[in-house]
Amino acid sequence: MGGRGGSSGSSKSYSVSPLTAFKENAKQFSNALQEGRARKASVVEFTDITGKVSKRYWNGATYTDRSSSLYEKEFKGTHKVSFKKPKEW
Repeated sequence: MGGRGGSSGSSKSYSVSPLTAFKENAKQFSNALQEGRARKASVVEFTDITGKVSKRYWNGATYTDRSSSLYEKEFKGTHKVSFKKPKEW
């Protein structure tokens, strides 16, 4: 029968709880978006803890999941970031 899929998220095993891993993943994704804005990148690609690549596109005010060619003059390039395992794990 169905369940909530407690172990279905991450393919790599870490010595921390899934919640801690999720919080660290979200923090690094947020930091990647901030770095992308500081570097004026039109696309931010983040490879998360599971290996999935998330792309966010600059729309003139923030990063969204849909691309728009209207703002490619303002920001250029792609900022690629991958999840990095913290030393304390």
